[in-house]
Amino acid sequence: ESGTSEELSKSKTEDRNTSIDSNETLKNDEEVIEKGIHDLSIIIAEETPLENDEWCEFLDCQLEEMLAEIDAGGNLDSVDNPNFLEMIIGPLKNKNANSLVLQKICSILILPLATQDPDSPIIERFLN
Repeated sequence: ESGTSEELSKSKTEDRNTSIDSNETLKNDEEVIEKGIHDLSIIIAEETPLENDEWCEFLDCQLEEMLAEIDAGGNLDSVDNPNFLEMIIGPLKNKNANSLVLQKICSILILPLATQDPDSPIIERFLN
């Protein structure tokens, strides 16, 4: 009986180790797949046609809102928003963006640096 109990315990330990190893393998496979999907999405973003006219219109509206915010004495909270920044820099990842879109993106990104106090928390967060 004692031998059977030891064999059973050893078998359970081996099963658990196998389970842990297979979970690690699955985890590593998922990471490889996620990285592949991310790399593929970057390639697709670079190759996707870009509606330059629509982007120009959108960026003009964003710039107008930011200038109105500055004129009203406010600070530029939008440039402190990671989602806003991610959206604004999207065309920079696309080789089909025209120079006017790129110029407007640069204008939006430089506006806080040109209009805010250099010691302001927004500038500090923006540069970090």
